[in-house]
Amino acid sequence: MKNAWNIIWNITKKIFSLPLPLLIILCVPAGGLVAYALACLESAHPLSIIAYVFSAYCFTALCFRIPAMIGWCKRVKEQNALLSRYEKDVHFRVLLSLYASLAFGGGYALLQLGLGVYHGSVWFFAFAAYYALLFLMRFALLRTLKRKKQREELLPELRTARLCGICLLVVTPALAVIVLYIVFQGRAFSYHPIVTIAMAAYTFTSLALAIIGLVSCRKYKRPAFLASKVINTCACAVSLLTLENAMLSAFGEETDKAFLPVLTSVTGIAVFALLIVWALYLILSSNGRLQRAKAYIKKKKEEKRSKKEGKAALKTTKTDE
Repeated sequence: MKNAWNIIWNITKKIFSLPLPLLIILCVPAGGLVAYALACLESAHPLSIIAYVFSAYCFTALCFRIPAMIGWCKRVKEQNALLSRYEKDVHFRVLLSLYASLAFGGGYALLQLGLGVYHGSVWFFAFAAYYALLFLMRFALLRTLKRKKQREELLPELRTARLCGICLLVVTPALAVIVLYIVFQGRAFSYHPIVTIAMAAYTFTSLALAIIGLVSCRKYKRPAFLASKVINTCACAVSLLTLENAMLSAFGEETDKAFLPVLTSVTGIAVFALLIVWALYLILSSNGRLQRAKAYIKKKKEEKRSKKEGKAALKTTKTDE
């Protein structure tokens, strides 16, 4: 029995063990075929079946190559100075993550704006404005983090983090009112499947990055790090709301679309409540640390001044003698 399983496993490995460059090349047409099948063909169409089988084969082969890819990444990381710095330097890593978030968030804001112009919908314009605001907050954090890493430099970081929390606290209720108004007015519309796939890719990518960021930022005490992760979490939460609406509109049945306003309103209330909690946490934690940092700096200045006065008094005493 054991020999039979070994034979089956060896045959399976031979079937799916493609060279990594060839596998990467094959993944491109596999993804294109699946996108074309979802957008233009029925599920029972022969080309759709071929696309699904081909993409499943490429995905399985990619899973078989994961250990080799991990080993290759480790070797590249050890030989590349930039990647070594990325692993060891937290400040540099957060800067790069902010640059990536700026690119992803800005592109997603432009996508929502384009959909708003195309559909003439307040729904898309509202989300475009929200993601544009998150883009500006990330830009402000990026500018703050480029300054010197000294104790006094925590003050601008804390002020920027507190300002981000205030912006979230002001804008989130306004966005919630717009979304709930549109939902209760019954102004639903259908998304193109390609647009839905793009939204899903952005949402799941941001979800993974947000979870990793929230777990890792607990080790560090920099306020800008925390603010950047909170902003990523807020963007991910709102993206889940838009993705839910897009999935039900594009792929749901008529009964699902009838249930769409109720589900969207419930999810929206939960998402916006979470965003308000995060905004309040960012404001209160930044404000508390700001007061402590100011007190610490003031104390140091007073100690320095008292030392100077003591030295001056001692010098005067010696002169009098």
